Amino acid sequence: MRNLIGFLVLVAMGLVLLRVAPPALSAFRAARGNLFGDAADGGNVAPVAVASPRKNPPAVAPLRVLFVGNSHTYVNDMPQHLVQLAASGNPRCELEVSMIVAGGATLAQHLAGEQVRARLSEAHWDYVVLQEQQQRPSWTFNPKQLESEFFAPARTLDVLIRAASAKTILFMTAARLDGDTPFVVDDTYEKMQELTRDSYVRLATEIGTKLAPVGLAWSWVHQRRPDLQLWAADRYHPALAGSYLTACVFYCVLCGGTVIDNPFTAGLPAADVGLLQLAADTARFL
Repeated sequence: MRNLIGFLVLVAMGLVLLRVAPPALSAFRAARGNLFGDAADGGNVAPVAVASPRKNPPAVAPLRVLFVGNSHTYVNDMPQHLVQLAASGNPRCELEVSMIVAGGATLAQHLAGEQVRARLSEAHWDYVVLQEQQQRPSWTFNPKQLESEFFAPARTLDVLIRAASAKTILFMTAARLDGDTPFVVDDTYEKMQELTRDSYVRLATEIGTKLAPVGLAWSWVHQRRPDLQLWAADRYHPALAGSYLTACVFYCVLCGGTVIDNPFTAGLPAADVGLLQLAADTARFL
C-alpha cells in the first residue's frame, strides 16, 4: 500500500514538472539552436532573443597619434599619407594625427620646450611618436654624447608620455644616402644605417617601446631598387616615395596586419607602390 501511494505521488510530481518545464526547456532549445546551429525540435516554439551582429556596428574611437620630430616627419605631409592608408585599408583603421615639428629639431629641444608637455596635458593620445634628428643616433663614436643628446632626452619624454597614459613609438629614421659626411670620415650610407639601427633597437629594448623600423624598410628597397628615388635631391630628406614608404611602415605598426594591396598610392607608379608596400611589410620581421 505504501508503495502504491509513493508511486502515485511520483506520478503527480511528474505531471507538475511537465506543466512547468516546457517553457524553460523551449527557451533552452531555442537558445541552443541559435548558439550551435541545431535544428528546432518542431512545434511553434518561441525563440529566445539572442543579440545578432549589427549591419552597421558602432564606430570604434580612432587612435590618436602625436608625432614629435622634424622635417623627416613633415616633408611631403607623411602623416596625411598615413591617414589615407588607414582609411583605405581592409579592415579600415581610424587614425587622428597631429604633429609637433620643426626643421632640424632634436628630442632634447622638444623636451626643453613647452609644446610637448602642453599637448600631453590638453588631450589624450594613444601613441606619441618620437623622431630624433637624423644624425644623432649614429654617433656611437662618442658614447657620452649619444647618451646625453639622444638616449637621455628620449627616456625622459617616454616617462612624460607614460604619465599621460599614452604609449611611445620610436621612429627609426633612414640614414643619409652618402652617410654622415663630412662629419664622419669615410662614412657610408650602410655604416650610418647600421649604427642608427643599433641605437634605436637598444633604446626600444631598454625602455620597452614599439619601434617603427623605417630605416630598415628603406635599406631593403635600396638594395633591390637603387634606382628608386627614396631620397630628395639633397640626399638626406625623403622624396615622395620615401615618405610614402615611411607612412606604410607606420601603417603596419599602428594598424597591424599587412599594408600589401592597400589601394592608396599617393600618385606613385603601381610597380613602385607594390615594392614599397612589400618593404614595409617585410621590415616588421627584419
